[in-house]
Amino acid sequence: MLTKNTDLIIVPADPFKNDCLERKQTIVDLTNLVQSTNQPFVFSVEAPWGWGKTTFIRLWKAYLEQNKHPCLYFNAWSNDFAEDPMIAFLCEMSTLLEREQDEGKNQALISALRRAQKIGVGILRRGLPVALRVATQGIIDEQTLAALKGSEDELSSLLERVAEERIQAYEQGKRGMKAFRDSLAEFARLSVKDETRRGPVIFFVDELDRCRPDYAVALLERIKHLFNVEGVVFVLSIDRKQLVNSVKAIYGNAMDADGYLRRFIDLSYRLSAPPTDRFINMLFDRFNIHEFFTERHKDKRFPHDQFEENELRTSFTDLATIFQFSLRVQEQCLTEINIVLRTTGTRYKLNSLLLSFVVAVKNYRSDVYQLLHQEKVDIEKLLRMVKELLVGTEYIERLYEPAITAYIIRNFCTEQNPCKTLLDLRALAENARDAQEQNRDQKRAQRILANLERLNGFNDSSKALSYAISRLDHIGNFVS
Repeated sequence: MLTKNTDLIIVPADPFKNDCLERKQTIVDLTNLVQSTNQPFVFSVEAPWGWGKTTFIRLWKAYLEQNKHPCLYFNAWSNDFAEDPMIAFLCEMSTLLEREQDEGKNQALISALRRAQKIGVGILRRGLPVALRVATQGIIDEQTLAALKGSEDELSSLLERVAEERIQAYEQGKRGMKAFRDSLAEFARLSVKDETRRGPVIFFVDELDRCRPDYAVALLERIKHLFNVEGVVFVLSIDRKQLVNSVKAIYGNAMDADGYLRRFIDLSYRLSAPPTDRFINMLFDRFNIHEFFTERHKDKRFPHDQFEENELRTSFTDLATIFQFSLRVQEQCLTEINIVLRTTGTRYKLNSLLLSFVVAVKNYRSDVYQLLHQEKVDIEKLLRMVKELLVGTEYIERLYEPAITAYIIRNFCTEQNPCKTLLDLRALAENARDAQEQNRDQKRAQRILANLERLNGFNDSSKALSYAISRLDHIGNFVS
């Protein structure tokens, strides 16, 4: 059955039931931290793209709600089509308001939240016409000056009205911002007074670093100026490097972007990389890859393939660790592997070790992957590049690299026309027949030759590498 990887299912009554990455203790610790303050606070959860920040804050939000904290989740990226982030954020506040009403909460609590939302809309309404009218370049144009020529009193009167409107707009905006903060603070205060709730109120902002630069910076500034109230904590999910680039895109490369972000973020937490093996095991389960191999093992033509599933899992886990793949890349690779398996079917031979290797190399070193495509290739250069990728790693210690090297040699060399590498390997192995005298290179040479001898016993082994690559290329229309 073809299945796709889906978002982690979070059970409200047991948020960590499906937490295969063991984030619970971190979330409990961070919850204790935010519960220890009543001050306005902006907290960031930081990690590179694809490390599971969104899943982490969804788990954290579910845990906080289980512990009676009012929470709001705002996906900044999915809302950055709005000109002003305040518009989208106020719309999302409706979700929190509806939840409070559905749960029959204190009416004063609901009124305070509704009042904050209404005032926020009012701030936007007043700000929009002012922004259109008070740009002096747009008001005092050449036509206006021509119409007022010779009438200093009229020109003076117009400039005076513009100045008065600016002053009024500023005062109204200032009063509106104070009223908004007062209403939000009242909501936070009443939330704590309600025996069924705990403070502070937590606003989660996700995917901020993926927004267009002007939107990301504007949202940060809105948070600073409008939501800076007691009892409210913001949690920003960000890749700091990308957000720094957004700041520089607005203010220029000379801007101290990191210093700028420190004006908005009070405390940062760096999310650690999850254990690769646990995440890959989870993906194997979600893609139901075990089902494929169970069906395959029923075919008596492949009795030696009973360990293929474990070989696929272990070899790819090693490669993902060696190449330091992010969670997103690991997921992309396993998606490709899954589609290759499903489109190839259980009745056709497909080597698991080769499949994991070509998928990983395609996503890590496209230049090496392209060399593997060629009919005629500088095999010494290719093998040297492959060895450099894997030298000194678990991949060699588990004997996977000698097997991969054997497949490459078998694909590009023949006994009738042996390559220099094959001749060198035979000479190296011959020089130390006594196992006690063998160094690491000689042992590796013997392992490669042993794999080659085994492959020579299979008629289709010379095509195994090319076949694995052709199957991966075949799904190019399915996977970007």
